Amino acid sequence: MSDTFIEKYVAVPESILATDSGSAYSKVAKQFRLHLQVNHSERLAGPEPGQHLNLSEGFTARQDRSELCIYLNLEPKYLLDYAAEAAFREDHRRLPRRSAT
Repeated sequence: MSDTFIEKYVAVPESILATDSGSAYSKVAKQFRLHLQVNHSERLAGPEPGQHLNLSEGFTARQDRSELCIYLNLEPKYLLDYAAEAAFREDHRRLPRRSAT
């Protein structure tokens, strides 16, 4: 039996899924305790304070740019490594630079 990515890497059903209002999420959302949606045609953020997708959408945009600009030939067997590198870069992109001394 093959586990889906979500079953393998996400703590369901106790996790909360936050997405935009795309219909692609409706089936997977049933596995989660709560599904928060932001309808971008109505507003940029959800009704609750801090409910937005800017961080995840920004991360995805930077990962997409990396695929086009950094990696010239993506190898499917290394996709997890590419994603791990993108996550590392995201986690460290706002850290203060160390001094050279």
